[in-house]
Amino acid sequence: MSTTRRDVLRALGALGAGAALDGCCGLLDAGPRARIALQTYSIDPYLKSVGRAKAFAELAALGFRGIECGCGGDDAKELRKILDDNGLVAVSTHAGGPKRNPDDVLKAKAEYNCIIGSPQLISPGGTTPPGLDVDSPVLTWADSFDDHIRYLVDFYAHAADILRPYGLRIGLHNHTWEFRLRDRNGVTFWDRFFSAAPREVLMQLDVGWATAAGVDPKAYFRRYPHRSPTLHAKENEEPPFVDWDGLIAETEADGVGWYVVECESGRDNLAAVTSAREHLKGKGLKD
Repeated sequence: MSTTRRDVLRALGALGAGAALDGCCGLLDAGPRARIALQTYSIDPYLKSVGRAKAFAELAALGFRGIECGCGGDDAKELRKILDDNGLVAVSTHAGGPKRNPDDVLKAKAEYNCIIGSPQLISPGGTTPPGLDVDSPVLTWADSFDDHIRYLVDFYAHAADILRPYGLRIGLHNHTWEFRLRDRNGVTFWDRFFSAAPREVLMQLDVGWATAAGVDPKAYFRRYPHRSPTLHAKENEEPPFVDWDGLIAETEADGVGWYVVECESGRDNLAAVTSAREHLKGKGLKD
């Protein structure tokens, strides 16, 4: 099946193991260069059509060694067996935002992560300020957003405290609005959060979304160093495009350990994720 540059680059996603984590989840070997993992959202329709066991076996045969999946919805022990049987490791999970994670739910998700071997939970959403339309062409800062930032910082600090005894960490994932929304001093929502959040709260930068929002993702690894054991990489359909060579040099210096392939299209087969993996291999990343 033929694939286009768009198929390759929109599929790209990155996830880093950074510093190894102790605790119930053991260690992830990051190595001197980032490795390639897959976000299962990228093939969700395909997973549902063929089953997780078959799909994961095929991913392992393609050369993937890391998986980022949802947090729950599967039997954790069964999922761990499928991972182990195919030589795969769970590098992180996507676990929802603050409203989906009261203390009891967060503890249950921690136990799930420990069983499957994932060292971190990432929130892919749920942080939008009340009343903000993220699809609006112009985003305007409201006074209430300052309180919302404080609420989020408090939540993630508290979540980090809950997860620490499990040997786990929590982090936040971006889209475009977190960079498009700026306060009255021109500071982005993303910067307002990470400049105030505890250093142990991780930054999972989606470099495609960040680039589309008009910021340079490389700068964020310098601004918030050693907080990104994971990142997602996808390319945009039109300029601006991601500076992949510069990005890889920057993330290697920062210690990002895994690049997680993520597809927004072509999710009913493995063609796009295969092309993405080949592209990253061509840039020097490891299986």
